[in-house]
Amino acid sequence: MSDIDTKKIEVLEREVAVKERELEHTIAQSQISAWRSPIVVAVLAAALGAFSNAGIAYLNGTLERAAAAEDHLRETQLAQSDAENDRILEMIKIGDPSQVEDNLSFLIETELVKDATLVASITAYYADRAPGSGPGASTTSVSINRGGLFRVGETVYYTFLGEFTKRQANAVDLAVNEWQKHANVIFEFTDDYSKADLRISFDDTKGNWAYLGKSALRVAPDQPTANLADVSRADSVLHVFGHILGLPNEMSNPREGIEWDEGKVIAYYAENLGSGPIDFVWLT
Repeated sequence: MSDIDTKKIEVLEREVAVKERELEHTIAQSQISAWRSPIVVAVLAAALGAFSNAGIAYLNGTLERAAAAEDHLRETQLAQSDAENDRILEMIKIGDPSQVEDNLSFLIETELVKDATLVASITAYYADRAPGSGPGASTTSVSINRGGLFRVGETVYYTFLGEFTKRQANAVDLAVNEWQKHANVIFEFTDDYSKADLRISFDDTKGNWAYLGKSALRVAPDQPTANLADVSRADSVLHVFGHILGLPNEMSNPREGIEWDEGKVIAYYAENLGSGPIDFVWLT
């Protein structure tokens, strides 16, 4: 083969190599252009959107199921707490302090009462109890309006009706804080009348009174459920909040044996409380 033929072959090989590189470049550019195509971009965006929506739907579903499970657990715990409190109250009704103690011990041992706070409170109480005293003894019992009690652990929302002073608000705060130590409910102030379970007024012409426990929930939302005409005595404000929690006056205790002239009592309070409620006086 001559030198001329050799050079021709080399030139042809170089041309082939150049064409191959151009073809590779063209293919690469085509691939890039395809990914940038509006159609391809739209398809990818739709796929990504569908995946995101599916993920959000799954997450929302998971959160909703978790919230429902938490609500169910809370309702179950409240129902169990109510049942345990009912059992305790039934035992206290017996009237013999020693027998009450034995029965409460039985409830704890058989886990018919197993709320840790209740068990600890009962155990601590009887550890320091003086012989012959305690629940069941007529000298230390308290009348309870069982149908109107707020649930254990329940949050009770309250608000103020009309004008009030800082002194009046502070008196309520003191009573609320004191009762929260013993009543196992939570008092929380709100400015939202529609949310309030209790509405406290400070009309100095209507005396100190309150509807018993949950009977306040049946009162019209623009009317007070309690009134504090005088907050100068802390014990008086505490007394009213006892009624708010569902504790009637001891005159309603059937063990007292007092024969009341109900008509005269109602007439007296109707006159002294003006247009205020009179049905809170009696435990019905």
